[in-house]
Amino acid sequence: MAFKEAGPNDMTLESSTISMVRRMIESAFEAILGPNAHRVLMYHLSQRLNDEPYDILLEEPPRFYAVLKEIFGLGADTLILNLGDILILKYRVNISRDQFLKLMHDGNGEEKQILLRSLEQATRLIAHHRLLEK
Repeated sequence: MAFKEAGPNDMTLESSTISMVRRMIESAFEAILGPNAHRVLMYHLSQRLNDEPYDILLEEPPRFYAVLKEIFGLGADTLILNLGDILILKYRVNISRDQFLKLMHDGNGEEKQILLRSLEQATRLIAHHRLLEK
């Protein structure tokens, strides 16, 4: 699924940023679950969502969360909070873990925009650090 057309108040991410965000989320899920369980989870998510799970997470967080909850039950909140913690601590995403969990539950437009802006800023920071390392 490609990212949808943005409304006048919506933010969209460039394709290079989307690619980096996917890698950040993938790395965070692998850190939580390990590579094998991550692959199994992504398989089941893509089967149930009929789409790329990371695209759905960014475009329709409540839909992603609902399927995650079907798989993990009450453990879905813990997984999302852990994902939020890694995005915050490792990638300096500027959103609280509670905002992240609320976004996954509700899909609030304002919080979704905060997340997208924070993810974009995090990718810029990562790119900047990579340039400094060269």
